Amino acid sequence: MSQPKVLRKTRPHMPEEQQVQIQAYTQLREALWHLRRSAEEHKIEDLPDTVWDLYVVAEKIQITLQAGKNALKLSEFIKEWTAKIGESRGRPTFDYIRGRVFHLYQAWEKVLLDLRKFWFRNLALRAIGREEQVEAPPKYRDAIDWSIHSFVVEGGLRLEFEAEELFSECTKRTSSVLDIVNIEEDSMKVLPLITNSYDQPPRVITARYDYGEKRSSCLKGTRIEILHQVRSWIDCHVSRPRGACQHGDPAGGDDAMIFWISGMAGTGKTTLAYTVADECYRWQPDSVLGATFFFDRQSAQCRSVTMLFNTIAYQLGTFHPPFRSAISVILQSDPTIVCKSVTTQIEELIVKPLDRLRDAMPPCVIVLDALDECSDSRAVVEMLSALARNRRKLWPLKFLITGRPLPDITASFASSSLREVTQSLSLHDLSFDIATRDTRKYLSENLKQVKIQHRITDLWPSDADLDKLARLSQGHFAFAAAVVNHLGGSGAVDPILRLQEILAPLGHPESPRAYRLEDLDTLYSDVVRSVFSESATGRLKTVLGTLAILQRSLPANELELLLDLPSDTVRTTLKLFSSVVLVPEWLERDILLIHPTFADFLLDPPRTTPAGIVFDAPPQHTLALRGCLRILLKLERSAYVQEHSWHSRRPNRDYDFSKLPPIQTVDTVPLHVQYASRYWAVHLSKGLICDEVLESLADFSMSHLLAWLEVCSRLGEQYLREGIETLNMARCALSQIPCDLAAEIVPMLSDCERLVLAFLPAISADPLQVYHSALPFAPTESVIRKNYRSQLRGSVWVRHGVEKSWTSCLKLMEGHDSTVTSLALSPDGSRIISGSLRDVRLWNVSTGSIIQTFTGIAPVAFSPNGDRVLLFTLGNEAQIWHATGGAHICSFGDFASRVQSSSVSSTGTYAIFGCADGTVQVWNTRSLWDSSRCAHLRSLRGQSDPVSCVAISPDERYIATGSNDQTVRLWETSGPSDLPLRSFQGHSRLVSSVAFSPDGAQIVSGSWDSTLRLWDVTTGTQVRVLKGHSSEVNSVAFSFHGTHILSASSDQTVQVWNATKGSVLRRHTGHTAGATVVVSSFDGSRLASGSVDCSVRLWDSAKPLSREPERDVVYSVALSTDRTRIASGFRNSRTAMVWDTSSFECVQVLGGHTGAVNAIAFSGDGDHIATGSFDNSIRLWNLKRGGFRRAFTGHEDCVSAISFSPGGDLILSGSWDHSVRLWNRRSGQQVRSFEGHSGHVTAVAFAPDGTRFASGSDDHTVRIWDCSGVQLCLFKASNSVLSVSFTPDSTSVTSTHGNGTLSLWNINTEPSKSSHNLRPTYSFPIQNHKNGPYSAALSQSLRGVEIGTTASFHRILLSDQTGMHSGNTYHSGVVDLPHLSLPVFSLEGGWLFSTSDVGRQRVCWLPVDYRHLKASIGGTVILGHGLGGMAVLDTTMIPVDDMCDSSYWLGTPTPGVPTSPRRELPPKNQILNDVDLQEGNRE
Repeated sequence: MSQPKVLRKTRPHMPEEQQVQIQAYTQLREALWHLRRSAEEHKIEDLPDTVWDLYVVAEKIQITLQAGKNALKLSEFIKEWTAKIGESRGRPTFDYIRGRVFHLYQAWEKVLLDLRKFWFRNLALRAIGREEQVEAPPKYRDAIDWSIHSFVVEGGLRLEFEAEELFSECTKRTSSVLDIVNIEEDSMKVLPLITNSYDQPPRVITARYDYGEKRSSCLKGTRIEILHQVRSWIDCHVSRPRGACQHGDPAGGDDAMIFWISGMAGTGKTTLAYTVADECYRWQPDSVLGATFFFDRQSAQCRSVTMLFNTIAYQLGTFHPPFRSAISVILQSDPTIVCKSVTTQIEELIVKPLDRLRDAMPPCVIVLDALDECSDSRAVVEMLSALARNRRKLWPLKFLITGRPLPDITASFASSSLREVTQSLSLHDLSFDIATRDTRKYLSENLKQVKIQHRITDLWPSDADLDKLARLSQGHFAFAAAVVNHLGGSGAVDPILRLQEILAPLGHPESPRAYRLEDLDTLYSDVVRSVFSESATGRLKTVLGTLAILQRSLPANELELLLDLPSDTVRTTLKLFSSVVLVPEWLERDILLIHPTFADFLLDPPRTTPAGIVFDAPPQHTLALRGCLRILLKLERSAYVQEHSWHSRRPNRDYDFSKLPPIQTVDTVPLHVQYASRYWAVHLSKGLICDEVLESLADFSMSHLLAWLEVCSRLGEQYLREGIETLNMARCALSQIPCDLAAEIVPMLSDCERLVLAFLPAISADPLQVYHSALPFAPTESVIRKNYRSQLRGSVWVRHGVEKSWTSCLKLMEGHDSTVTSLALSPDGSRIISGSLRDVRLWNVSTGSIIQTFTGIAPVAFSPNGDRVLLFTLGNEAQIWHATGGAHICSFGDFASRVQSSSVSSTGTYAIFGCADGTVQVWNTRSLWDSSRCAHLRSLRGQSDPVSCVAISPDERYIATGSNDQTVRLWETSGPSDLPLRSFQGHSRLVSSVAFSPDGAQIVSGSWDSTLRLWDVTTGTQVRVLKGHSSEVNSVAFSFHGTHILSASSDQTVQVWNATKGSVLRRHTGHTAGATVVVSSFDGSRLASGSVDCSVRLWDSAKPLSREPERDVVYSVALSTDRTRIASGFRNSRTAMVWDTSSFECVQVLGGHTGAVNAIAFSGDGDHIATGSFDNSIRLWNLKRGGFRRAFTGHEDCVSAISFSPGGDLILSGSWDHSVRLWNRRSGQQVRSFEGHSGHVTAVAFAPDGTRFASGSDDHTVRIWDCSGVQLCLFKASNSVLSVSFTPDSTSVTSTHGNGTLSLWNINTEPSKSSHNLRPTYSFPIQNHKNGPYSAALSQSLRGVEIGTTASFHRILLSDQTGMHSGNTYHSGVVDLPHLSLPVFSLEGGWLFSTSDVGRQRVCWLPVDYRHLKASIGGTVILGHGLGGMAVLDTTMIPVDDMCDSSYWLGTPTPGVPTSPRRELPPKNQILNDVDLQEGNRE
C-alpha cells in the first residue's frame, strides 16, 4: 500500500519523460497512418482496418498524455499565482478587496483539487475516459480565466464609481431622506389604447410640434431660400381645386405629395420643421396644418413608428371634424386597428376616411420631423412604402418630412414609386455662403442677449469673431447653439474669456472646408472642462455617463430611483451643464441632451480625454444594469396587477370579444420599473459581466422572472414581444461566459422564452395568465416549471398529459389562409419569408410576428444581402420588393407558361425558373438587386413535362431540375447546349424537390414515391436511397455544412438525415397536415417548414430523435360513474385503454377492432365497457374478468355513439348508416332497429327510467323513441347535435350543438303532437360565435318565466346523473357530455370556458395541441392531444372569482335557487410540487 503513495509524490515532477512519450506516440501515429494508406493502395484485405484500430489507440494515448501535461502546467500556474497573492496578506486594504481575493482563492482552490484528482488517475483509466477527460484542462483554464476576469472587472467598477459612493454616503449623513413618490411623466401621457367607446385612436401628445419649450422657429432672416421653396410647395397645394389629383399620380416639383428635407446631425432640420408647421398653423385665410409628429430618440413614445398614424389620424380629426366621425365609425367596427402594422393603420385610419369624405376634406400639410430618430429603421421603410403604395389615395394630404440621409431612408426615397412624387432638398448641399450667413445671423442675435445678460459694454463679439464662429459651424446649428449656451449659460462667469478659449486653438480658417468633428469636440471638451471637479468624478460619471447610454430619457427622480441615488442628486450634478443638458423645472419632465452628438462625444474615450474625464461605455452599461437588476429583484407577483383586473372589462353585448385587444395601463407601472424591465438585457449585452452581476441575474431568473413577465404584459403586447428579444439577447450574452453560474441561468432564460412564445396570446391578454395558463402546461421537466412550481397554487391542475420536455417546435407562425408552398430564410437568420397560394408574408424569427405582407404568391427568395425579396404575381410576373418596407422596386419576366419553381444563386448572379411547359428559364440578375436591371440569358429545353423543382449549384456552373416525368436532370448554366448534360432515373413518381450539397458534388432529390435519393454529380450514379417517410416527400434540402439532409413529407413530419449513412437523426412532428417545404438556417441550428395546415413552424434542429413510443390519437373518451376510471379509444392502434384516475396508469388494453375506436361507454355499475368502431361493429368487454365478451354486428357504417340502459341489460348504438339499434347485452342479439334520421347519428342516451331513449344527428334533429320502436317526439334544432342527455325525472332532454348552444326540450308524449317539429323550451349559448346569440340570451329567456319554473331549470342543470352513453368524436369546440352536469365547457379562440348557474367563466388558455375537447364530469375536463394521447384538467382548485368574467354573466341568480358552493383555496403556505400533482395527492 506504500508504493502508490511514493508514486503520487514523485509523479508531478516527470514532465521530460512525459514529453518523450508524447513525441514517441506522435511518430507512431504518423507511421500507422502511412501504413494504412499503403495497404489501401495495394488492396491488402483486413490490414487497413487493423492498422486503423491501432491508430485510434495511439491517438487516445497521445491525447491523454497531452491532457495530463496541460493539467500539470495549469497546476503549477495556480500555485505560482496563489503564492504571489498570499504575499499581500497583512497589508492594509479595503474590506471589499479582501473579499474579492478570498472569492478568487475559493475558485482556484476548487480547480486545483480537480486537477490533482485528474493527474493522479491511472493512465489507462484516463485513456478509457478520453472523451470526458480530454476537455478537462481547457475547461479548468477557462474557469481560471473567468475568475481573473471577474476579479478585474469588479475591482475596476469599484474604482470607477468609488467617488460616487463616497459622495452618496456623505449626502445621506448630511441631509434627510425624502420620500420618493412616483410621478407620472407627461411624455407618457398616451390615451388608453382601447376605451369603452372605441371613439378615437390613441395619440402621443409630446409628438406635437409645439409641445413644451424645447423647440423654436427659425430666426427671422435665416433659411430664406429654403422657406421660399416650401411656401411655394404649400401654396400650390392649397390653391389647387379639391379633387384635382384624386385619381392620378401627384406630379413632381411643387405638385409633389412629399417634400423631403435631409441633412446631417445639427443642421437645423427640427427648427426648420417647427417653422413650417407653425406657418401652416397660422396660414391665411385658414390653417392648413393637418398634423405633426416630431420623432425623438430620447422618448420611447416619440421614437415609435407604431404610434405615428394613430397620432396623425387623431390630429386630422381635430383639424376636420368629419374626418373624426369617419374614424369613429371605422374603430367601432374593429378597434384592434390601432395595434396593427403601419401598413394597416395608414390604410384604415387615413385612406379609408379620406375615401369616405371624398372631396370634402380640405387640403392640409402633415409635418414629420427627425425620421432617422425612429427606433426601428425597418418600420420607417415600411411606413414610406405604405405612403408610396397609397399615393393615389392620399389627396389632399401633403407630407413634409425631415431626417438624416440614412441608407435605408435614402433608398426608399430613391425607389421609383416615391421618387416621382417627392421633392427633395439636402441641407448639406447648400452653398457655403448661405450656410455661414444663417449661422452668423443666429450667433449675432443670440450673443446680443448674452452681452446684455453679462453687462458687456465693449464691442463684443467682433465681426471677425462672428465670422470665425460662423465658418467653424459649417452650417451646423447644434454647434452654434452649444456656443451660445456655453457663453451665456448659468455656469458662465466670463463669456469674453470663454470665447477666446474657443477660438484660440482653432486657428483662423479663411476658406470653406468640410465639417470637422474636432471643432465640435473642442467645444464640448471646453464645456466639460469648465465645470469639471475631480472631487465629483464618481458622481459625474454616474449621472452624466448614465444619461449618455440611457435607451430612453427619464425624469430626474426616476433616474435617481434607477441608480439608487439620494433625492436631488441628478439635478444638482447637471445644473452646471445647462449648455448641453436640458434640465426642466418640472420634476415630471424628462432630462434631455441638447443634441445627440453630445452623447456620441461622451462615449468616445479618445474624444473626451482633453476634457480631463473619460466616460467608457461598458462600465456605464454595467452600472445601469446593476440599477435595473436592483429594481427587478424587488418585483413580486401581482405587484402592478390586480388579481381580477382582466375580468373588469364590459364590452358591448354584441361585440366579438375575441377581437378585443388587451387593456394597457402603462401609467400604473412606474417609469424606472418600465425602464428596468425593457432594457436590462441591452445593458447586459453591452456591459462588463462579473460574478456580482451573475449572482444578481441568477437571483432574478430563479425568483422574479415570472413577475417580470407580468410587467411586460402590463405594458402591452408590443413590449411583451420585446421581452422575447430581451430574453434571447440575454441568453446569447451569457452563453459566451465560461462560468457555471452563467450556465445555470441560460436554461431558465431559454425556458422563459419558450413559455412566452407558446402562451403569447394568453399572457398579452392578462398578466396573471403566466400562472393560470402558461405555468400549468409548461413541461414537467423544464427548469422554469420545477423552479416556479410553488406559483401553481390556485391555477388549473393538469393532472395528466403535460409534456415532459419542450418539443422541437420553437415557434408556430399562423396567418396564411392557404397552403404554404415556399420558404426562404434571410442570410442573417432574422427573418423568414413564406409564400402560399394566395399571399406572401415576412416573419420575425425571434418573436414569430408578421413584419410585412406582400401582394404576391410563391415561389419566393431573398437577395444575397437579405434586403430584397423575389416573388410572383397571379399574372405570372416576377417582382422585386424591399424586404422590410414592402416597397415594390421593379418587375421583370414575361413568362409564357406558369412558373412553378425558382432558385437564386448564392451570389445573386443568376435566377432560375422552372415552368409548366417543361422549359427552364435562366436570367442574369447580377444588377437586379441594386439597379433593378436584369437580362434573360437562355431557355433550357429537353423535357415536355412541367418542371416541378429547380436548384443551382454553389459554384453556379450547374442547374438541377426535377420533373413530373420522374426524372432528375443536370444542365450547364452557361454552356453551349440547351439540352441536359445527363439524366438521373430511379424515382417511380413525380420528383418534387432537388438540392445541391454545399460542395456541389452531390444532388439529393425527393419524390412522391416517399423516398429521397442521393446522386453523384460527376458520374451520374445513385449513391443511396433514403427511406423513412410513409407518404409523399415534398421538399428536400442540405444543411449548411452538408452533413445533414432535410426532408418534408405529406406524412406531417420533417426529418433530418445523416448525409453519409442515410439514417434518420431527428423527426419533427407537429404539423396537423402534410409538410410541404423545409429550409435550414445558415448555422444549421434552426429549421423552418411550411404545411398544408397554412402554418410556418420553426424547429430546433439539435433536438435528438425521441426514443419514446409514438403516441396514438384519441378518438373517444368515457368516464366511469364513480370517476375512478377513464376509457379511451384510439385511431391508429384500433384499441381501447382503461386508465386509473388516481395514478393515470393504463390498467387494461382492449384490442380486437379492425378500425379506429370511434365510440366508447361504461355500464352503470362500471363492470362493462362497450366500444364502437369504424369496422361497423360493437364489442363488449368485462372489466372484472378482464376479457372480451362478444361482438355485435349489423350496422352498415361506422358506429358513432353507444349507451347502456340503466339496468345494464341493453345497449343502444348510433351509426353513420343513419340508424339507431338496440341490443341485448347478454345474448348479443339485435332487439330492434330505429329508422328516421337523415344524417349521421352522433349521440344516443337512455332515460333514467329506462323506458325511452334519445338520439341526436347531424341532420339537426333530436328524436325521442320508445323502446318498443315508436318515435315519441321530434325536436328541430338550429345546428348539428353533438350530445344528448335526460334530466333525472325523464321529462326533459338537454342537447349541445355545433353552434355552441345548449338546449332544453320538454318531452310531450301525446300522440297528436308526436310528429310536430317542437322548439326548445330554453336555449342559451355556452360558446360565443361571431354572428350567433350572446350571453344575454339566457337571462332574456328567464325573465318571462315564473320563479318555480326557473328554479326547476336550475335544478335540471345541476343534476349529475343520467343514462350512460358514449364519448365520441363529435365535439366542434363544445365538450361531450357523458353525464350532464355543470359546468359545461367550450372552446373559443384558444380559451377554455365553463358555463354554470353562476355565469360563464373563462378558465384558462389552451396550447394549440390541447384544443380537442373530449368529455367532462363536474370540474374535470378531458382533452385530446393533437399528437396523440390525452390530458386531464381539474378546474376545481380555481376560485370562482379567478375564473368569472363579468362581461359573460348569464343572468342574476333567482332567489331560492341553489348555487354552486364557493371552492376554498388551500393554505397560502402550502407548496405544491410536481410529485404531488402526478401522484394525485393535491388536496
